[in-house]
Amino acid sequence: MSVNGNEVRPHLVRCVQLEWYRTIEVGNGDSGATVVIDQWAVPITAKSVRIRNLAGFTGLYSEGDGGSAKAGFGDSGFTVSGTADGFNTVAPNQPATAEFRIVARC
Repeated sequence: MSVNGNEVRPHLVRCVQLEWYRTIEVGNGDSGATVVIDQWAVPITAKSVRIRNLAGFTGLYSEGDGGSAKAGFGDSGFTVSGTADGFNTVAPNQPATAEFRIVARC
């Protein structure tokens, strides 16, 4: 997983599927990411990505609410990449945008 080009390796990955929606939890409540993917859509679609205190960034991508994200599935598992809006932890009063890439095997 990377945020603004900084590689981050949370050790905990948890995947849950409810009907056609897959939720991928990376890391823990203090530092990590939560991804929701619609597997019914063609192609599969990232519905939301919430990043919590990774590489100094906290923010959110939500479909239809600015930012962008692409989701895919292949040999390495699920890949979601795009941009999220939020803030840097060193300047929380300043808006920031981050590029992210998350790969998870579920």
